[in-house]
Amino acid sequence: MAAFEIQSAFISYLNTKGIPSLTEVPLLGGISRADVVAIKNGVHGFEIKSDLDTLRRLPSQIASYSKVFNTVSIICDERHLEKVKAQTPGWFGLILFKGGVLIDVREAKENPIVTVPYILKSLTKREIMNYVGQIGLNLPPAASRSIMQLKKHLKGCMSLEETQQMFADCLFLREPNFSL
Repeated sequence: MAAFEIQSAFISYLNTKGIPSLTEVPLLGGISRADVVAIKNGVHGFEIKSDLDTLRRLPSQIASYSKVFNTVSIICDERHLEKVKAQTPGWFGLILFKGGVLIDVREAKENPIVTVPYILKSLTKREIMNYVGQIGLNLPPAASRSIMQLKKHLKGCMSLEETQQMFADCLFLREPNFSL
């Protein structure tokens, strides 16, 4: 089964649970892309590895996802299960896609290494400026002109939890795959 078929089935599953999600979300200024991002109790990134995929890019995807998401899971088929299990940190979730069914193999745990600068790098200046305006945060003039100054300022005045909330709120405004 192709990755897009697994993705489609997974998005349908998330919709039945009332969980907003996005697909093909750029991370770290476009360096990487998350296959699916779910927005519930934080931001959960999902990478899909079908039987048609290789695991060649998995180490760089693990590194990218680890910098940004509250929790991370890999959805894979039986062909990749043992190799994915061996390559991923213990806090990564692991979901087997077998016969059209999603089977939890390992529950995702809270990401212990996520950091503010990388979350900010995954948002656009417009998203950050809109969010800052909504919460009424006053910015020094230089921060509103330069994306680098803006991110530097926010890194110094927002906690990790506040930054994660901003990330979730900004992603939700990107028109998630969600229907009531």
